[in-house]
Amino acid sequence: MDKYLSTCERLLDASKVDQEVWVAYILPKLPEKARTVYNRMPADRANVYPQLKRSLLDSYAISPFVYRQNFFGWKKRVACSYTEYLGEIEEHLDMWLHCVVPNGQEPNWRELLLRYRLDQQFPEEVAMHLADKNIVTAAESADLADEYLVQRKIYARTTSQRDTQNENYNSLTGGQRWSGYSNSICTFCQRRGHVQSECYSDPKSPLYRGARRPSYQQINANTEKVAPKREHDYGAYCASIEGQSMVDQRYKKYTGDVSYRANKFRYTRSRLQTNKAT
Repeated sequence: MDKYLSTCERLLDASKVDQEVWVAYILPKLPEKARTVYNRMPADRANVYPQLKRSLLDSYAISPFVYRQNFFGWKKRVACSYTEYLGEIEEHLDMWLHCVVPNGQEPNWRELLLRYRLDQQFPEEVAMHLADKNIVTAAESADLADEYLVQRKIYARTTSQRDTQNENYNSLTGGQRWSGYSNSICTFCQRRGHVQSECYSDPKSPLYRGARRPSYQQINANTEKVAPKREHDYGAYCASIEGQSMVDQRYKKYTGDVSYRANKFRYTRSRLQTNKAT
C-alpha cells in the first residue's frame, strides 16, 4: 500500500494535479479493503489526502517503526547498484519522516535518534504496547514503558500469590492428603488413603463436608464379624460375646443341635484339636 501511494503521489505531482483532487484519482484503483476504510471515514476527512493516507497505512498495520527499521536495517542486494540502494533508503527515510514529522516542519533529529536507541532496548511486549501510542518525545516513551513494566510486576506478583494460595489449598485438601496416607485405612469410614483426623465423613474432622453415603467397606465393617486368623486367639474369640453368634450358626449347621450354650466349651476344645491336627 505504501509503495502504491508513493508511486501515485509522484505521478500526480509530475502531472501538476492539485492535491485537493488526489483522492478522486487514487481511490478507484484501491482494493476493497482500502475503499472500506474510505467509506468509514467522515466525509470532511476522507477527501483530504494526507488524512486518508494515514488511515490507510494504519489499516494495513504500517507504522513509523517499520519504516525506521527498514531505513536502518535495509541491506544492499548483490545485483543492486549503490545508486539504486541509495534511492531505496531515501524512500524509507522519507516514509519514516512523513509519519512522525508534521508537514512543513523540520525533523528533530535528536529526538528521533534518542527514540531509536531507546526502542532498541525495549522487550517485544513493551514495543507492542507503545506501538499504537502517539508518542512525541523520547522521555514520554521512557515514562510509558516504565509505567507498563510496573503494572506488569504488580499483576505478576498478585497472580503468583493467588496461585501459591491455590496450590497450598490443593495440597492440604487433595495431593498431600492422599500421598501421605496412601497405605492407611480410616477407622471411621474404612476407606483407604487417609486417616480419621482428615476424613471428610467424620463430623469431628476439620475437613468434614457433611453427611455422606457410607462406603461398602464401612457397611461391612459395621455388620460383619470376622474371626481371628491366629489359632491361639480363636478360643478367646469364641468365648467373647461377638463370637457366640457365629459359633452358634456354625454348630447348628454341622450338628443340627440348637442347644450349643451347654456344650460351648466342649465344641471349642474339639475345634482347637481339629485345627492343630490339620
